[in-house]
Amino acid sequence: KEVNEVREALDEVTLATFDDLENLYSTRERLHDLIQQGWLSLSKARYSMGSRAVSTLQYPHHITPQAHVHTSETEGDGLQFLTELTRAQTTEPSEHQQHKVEELGAAESPELRRRKAPPSNGVKEEPLIRDKCPREDKQAGSESSDPLRWFGILVPQNLRQAQGSFREAVLLAGEVATLQARVEERRVRHRALLEKKTALLANDGETRGEE
Repeated sequence: KEVNEVREALDEVTLATFDDLENLYSTRERLHDLIQQGWLSLSKARYSMGSRAVSTLQYPHHITPQAHVHTSETEGDGLQFLTELTRAQTTEPSEHQQHKVEELGAAESPELRRRKAPPSNGVKEEPLIRDKCPREDKQAGSESSDPLRWFGILVPQNLRQAQGSFREAVLLAGEVATLQARVEERRVRHRALLEKKTALLANDGETRGEE
């Protein structure tokens, strides 16, 4: 009777392992497609904006991670990895920002410069430079929570698509890690049941031999 119970448990573990392997392969394939699509969109964005406009040079000094991984362990399934993404602020520019960009054109400096014509006495007047007000600094700091803001206000659609692909890939990476841990847990369980079955059959054979 105990041998039959072990056999049934082996069948259940084997079927569950096959299901997990099928899910693991399909999830891995989806993850590969997302990463590939993300790099392709990023390459298109760098081609349209310039390689220096989309590079590590635009990274801020302090970066706050938007992805957090939580782990938990359950009996029979092993470790579980839950990936949580913090929602970034909207990256759609307002009408005021669009109008401001059109006025500035390709200016690289964030400072606003205003030059007056030289007075009639021939003395040249120094240009007036107005730095950004604290309100603008505060707004820029809040907008930097979205990584797309690092590369400008008006970014191409390809860069947004790359961000979406990579964010979804991060979530799938947690699912892949969970499935891999579950498959490993079932493999250990399957081996233990096989050893138990072998021991039971050996004891049963010895008992029959003595009889």
